[in-house]
Amino acid sequence: MALARLARRAEQELIVSRCRARRSVSTLVAVLLSAGVATAQLQWESKDGKTSFRFGLLSQVMAESVDLPGTDDDADNIFLRRFRLIGQLKLDEELTVFIQTDSPNLGKGAPSGTKDTGDVFLQDVVATWNPAQQFHLDGGLLLTEQTYNHNQSAASLLAVDYGAFTFDESTPTGSRVGRDLGLRVRGYLFDDLLESDQINLQWQVFTF
Repeated sequence: MALARLARRAEQELIVSRCRARRSVSTLVAVLLSAGVATAQLQWESKDGKTSFRFGLLSQVMAESVDLPGTDDDADNIFLRRFRLIGQLKLDEELTVFIQTDSPNLGKGAPSGTKDTGDVFLQDVVATWNPAQQFHLDGGLLLTEQTYNHNQSAASLLAVDYGAFTFDESTPTGSRVGRDLGLRVRGYLFDDLLESDQINLQWQVFTF
């Protein structure tokens, strides 16, 4: 009887250790996938270098496991957190056009079992005229610039995603992901030590 109890206990401990090992491997894979960011870029340029076009790609694979409220189940997902096509057209030394699309959460599954099929939309369109370092004129879909986190590129985020409240103003202002139509005048003074910035949007005016 004693030998049988010891055998059963050893079998139970082996099963627990295997489950822990599987969970550790799954966690490691999720961390590696969530940190994966891929970028690529193509460039065409005129012989004199005054006109150029650059085309790039930004994609981020993300894995997550979320507890479903009221159940003992988890919602496990591997999806594209963001998939962006990026283009920049430089017409001459003073005029550039920046364009960026996005398809957030592509392939992410919902608790109901449905998946995000991908809503591709135009996120950024900005034309910039800069006759001098002291004067830049931007026009198009502009970031509203309430915080530093607003102006960060998705590729430069230290965390996996933006802050939970970063783009909360989008709904009441009618903007999309912190962007709104408008004009911005900015300049860099004293060897770029000082930046002067004024932005005029459809819904409000900010001066910094």
